[in-house]
Amino acid sequence: MSRPKVDGPLRPLIWTLGLNGFAQALVLGAASILLGLEAMGFGEEDKVGVLALLTTSGAVVSMVVQPFAGALSDRTRSRFGRRVPWILGGSVLSGLCLFGMGGATGLGQLVVLWMLFHLAFNFVPGLLHAMVPDRVPQPLLGTFAAVYGAASLAGGILGAVFASFLADYVFLAWTVLAGVLVLAAVLLTVFNREDPGLDDEPEPLTWKHFRSAYWVSPTRHPDFAWAFAGRFLMNLGYAMTTTYMLYILQDYVGLGESAVGAVPLVGAATLLGMTVTTVLSGPLSDRVGRRRVFVAVAGAIVAASTVVPLLSPTLPAIIVFVFCSGLGFGIYQAVDLAVVTEALPSREDSGAGMGLLNLAVAVPATIAPLAGSAVVHAFDTYAPIFLLTLVLSALSSLAVSRVKGVR
Repeated sequence: MSRPKVDGPLRPLIWTLGLNGFAQALVLGAASILLGLEAMGFGEEDKVGVLALLTTSGAVVSMVVQPFAGALSDRTRSRFGRRVPWILGGSVLSGLCLFGMGGATGLGQLVVLWMLFHLAFNFVPGLLHAMVPDRVPQPLLGTFAAVYGAASLAGGILGAVFASFLADYVFLAWTVLAGVLVLAAVLLTVFNREDPGLDDEPEPLTWKHFRSAYWVSPTRHPDFAWAFAGRFLMNLGYAMTTTYMLYILQDYVGLGESAVGAVPLVGAATLLGMTVTTVLSGPLSDRVGRRRVFVAVAGAIVAASTVVPLLSPTLPAIIVFVFCSGLGFGIYQAVDLAVVTEALPSREDSGAGMGLLNLAVAVPATIAPLAGSAVVHAFDTYAPIFLLTLVLSALSSLAVSRVKGVR
């Protein structure tokens, strides 16, 4: 079927969105390693608990901030548009916090700076996502989702590799990450001007709007609810393994101190799998006019991939697992943004809707470290984490199949 071309103002939009998606994922991917290394500084016995505290504290802030940030941007009017001022400001403040992380010396400082980082950072991804329903025509949603998803996946994997290479230079690593994040936001501001919409006077932000930013009735908007559930379950399952990958390599596979050296290999295998499916899936979903089947298949592939490390706790098995799960998650990332965009209850309040949907990413980031820590301490092994990923990914596929308003 025919579809519009990415031209005119859509050209700077697609590459600036992709660049910012890459920068954000680069930071979070590197943080998954850097925080783990900093947690190891508090002792081998306490590293799992310390990492859980750091990741959970940041995710709790994300849960509170994202929907409010979206609702606030919906009612912002400026010469730069609704979203861009908040994205730029959030990126600059986030960068300052990352710079501070490099010089932190105690657990208290790390926790506070990581929470402040998430306070500012969560004015960025949800508002970038909201720019998609604001400006992208429906027949191109898959293409934009694929570009953003591919950039984000590449950033996440390369971030982990980058952090492993700079494992002995933590301050330098945090500083470079801060610079990349700010540069991407500046380029978005310079090359991509939104329609300011100054003639459209919004309603004032009231307590009612603030409350509704955190709740959409599942009975009135079942597609939104099922899209949220599918995103929640997939991200929770995937986060169960990625959060503790460094420790899985150290303790489950038995690599010990040499585990950091294996991170680039694991990252390369993951990136290879994700790149293949991400590049193809989004444009293909635009061409065939279907989304749900892609996301459902993605969950099934991720679920099946967990069987390999369950049967064989070896480095080759982990490589096979991350490659295959990368294939599945690549499909998911390429099409999921298009699915949730079409499931939004209101395009006028797309910022609040996207902020709420992004809780399906932030909440799993909160639960996964806690659940993973509890499982590891209860069973004294990382094997049950793979079993949880299997179940959650399969349930995600079932949830997406219930989104009836999206083909």
